[in-house]
Amino acid sequence: MAWIKTEIKLPKLFDEGDSRAIGEELINFIVERTKSGKGVDGKRFPKYSEAYKDSFEFKVAGKSSTVDLTLSGEMLDSLTVIEAAPGRVVIGFEKDDPN
Repeated sequence: MAWIKTEIKLPKLFDEGDSRAIGEELINFIVERTKSGKGVDGKRFPKYSEAYKDSFEFKVAGKSSTVDLTLSGEMLDSLTVIEAAPGRVVIGFEKDDPN
């Protein structure tokens, strides 16, 4: 199983349960920030291209002009805590298998 993931170092005083809870809060923050149309730098995502706005997928999804990376919601919904351990948490999502 291939993952796209990020490891976050935490103070060693956080046990596995604390690390998991912090990972879940980070995911909630990422999802809410993304749904508000902002990227990791806090800036708005670039505008949709005219070709994308004219696409069938865009129209079927009932998208607005705000870019929020949630055409289907699958990517953000699949973001998960992959591993939690004292002093660290790994969050990410499973990479699609092209085969």
